[in-house]
Amino acid sequence: MSISFEEARSRAADVGFPIVDEEGRVSDEWWFFRVRQIGCYGIVVDKRTGELVQLGSAHTLEDWLWAYEQGIRGDLVDFTITEVFDIDATVEFLWKIRICYRQDARQALRDLPFCWVRVPLWMSIPDLRRVDRSLFTWSASNSVSLGEKCEPMATSSSPRR
Repeated sequence: MSISFEEARSRAADVGFPIVDEEGRVSDEWWFFRVRQIGCYGIVVDKRTGELVQLGSAHTLEDWLWAYEQGIRGDLVDFTITEVFDIDATVEFLWKIRICYRQDARQALRDLPFCWVRVPLWMSIPDLRRVDRSLFTWSASNSVSLGEKCEPMATSSSPRR
């Protein structure tokens, strides 16, 4: 079941920021409505669930929409490395985006897939968008609630398997 454009626009307007682009942007999965609010590009409404995600102004709109489509939909997400093709470059990248220390990354990447739970990945959206996919493959998803399971589950410093 999906929600209509009118319902999506109404939900976005209910946030309380004036919508400045009546038609917005559209994809197969979401609608985007630009709003007038300092620090907020606009609001994405998921077509299937009606979930709202406010996009900040720290990155370009294209980076934010790309991130949304990759599963980065909030302050904290679960970040999973599923395959590594260049261990040294992957370790350096994870350190660069402050996921974990180099020695922790090297240890975590020995047994894949490996999931870092509740990490602030939004700060690294441009880096993730530009990373060479020949280094590693990854996925991101809304962070699980405490007590729920992320397979395999780990924090950036200590694995929880």
